Amino acid sequence: MGRTSRRLAAAVIATMLAAIPAIPATGSIDDLLSSSELLNLGDRGSLVRDLQEALQTAGQDPGPIDGIFGPMTDRAVRRFQRQASIVVDGLVGPGTRRAIGTAVGRSPNPSAPASTSPSTPALSPGARGPAVVSLQRELARTGLYRGPIDGAFGPMTASAVMAFHKVWGLDRTTTWTRSDWNRISGWWPSAPGYGSAAYRIEVDLARQVLFVVRDARVAAVMPISSGNGEYYTNWAGNRVRAHTPTGDFVMQRSVDGWDSSYLGELYEPWYFYGGYAIHGSHHVPAWPASHGCVRVSIADSLWLDARMWIGMPVHVRG
Repeated sequence: MGRTSRRLAAAVIATMLAAIPAIPATGSIDDLLSSSELLNLGDRGSLVRDLQEALQTAGQDPGPIDGIFGPMTDRAVRRFQRQASIVVDGLVGPGTRRAIGTAVGRSPNPSAPASTSPSTPALSPGARGPAVVSLQRELARTGLYRGPIDGAFGPMTASAVMAFHKVWGLDRTTTWTRSDWNRISGWWPSAPGYGSAAYRIEVDLARQVLFVVRDARVAAVMPISSGNGEYYTNWAGNRVRAHTPTGDFVMQRSVDGWDSSYLGELYEPWYFYGGYAIHGSHHVPAWPASHGCVRVSIADSLWLDARMWIGMPVHVRG
């Protein structure tokens, strides 16, 4: 390449670099701690830069302080979460922010006002009206709600609220708070990334949620209840511990309607590993309570049944 060609190439590269939007200058750790925005792999901006600086202060190496939430920052977040003994999911939500604040000797800004109004009230099961309609639309937009938009805060709405709180690492309640309106505004859930197939199921045992990924995008999120870790007597008369197997599986078989086992009744079960299945149940508490299967609500099991198939990838971690 001649000198003229090299100069021309350099000029082109300089022009291209100048066209790349710069990451805004960093604000402060207070901006990060008081923000309600969920940060994860792929995000960019000043809050990510603040996160990287906070991680560095906390003794973790997030890579370049460039405002880009890349693989090195993701690994640093997970190392920090593991060290802080909190859920290791790579998501920087309220719980991780609190832990970061503690690690760097700061706390979220208590004087930061919540962006709320009378039209965004706290809501609980049994509520009715336009505010519930707005809530159902937001929950449906994010794949958390699959019921009718009827303005009635019933079991399906409560289940969606529970899933939202689990994903965010908040208290596992069915009460929608005024702060939750801020959290869900403009938010979209991200799958943990346990698998790579465009169509797959991912089960996060730590947060007790199930993600349905379609066309490489989260199509649904639902709360689950998995193995509770207690001992029980199996079919052979042996004492075994209830656990949900972790790993990479595929759907092996399914049963229409109710399937009976020596441990109880399973509704619309899809078996992914021996006798372990994702199935509907009338009892899906906020905590692990099963003998090892992944329980979902009856309504969610019906929704899943129409969208799963033999051979569909299932990834379970926790």
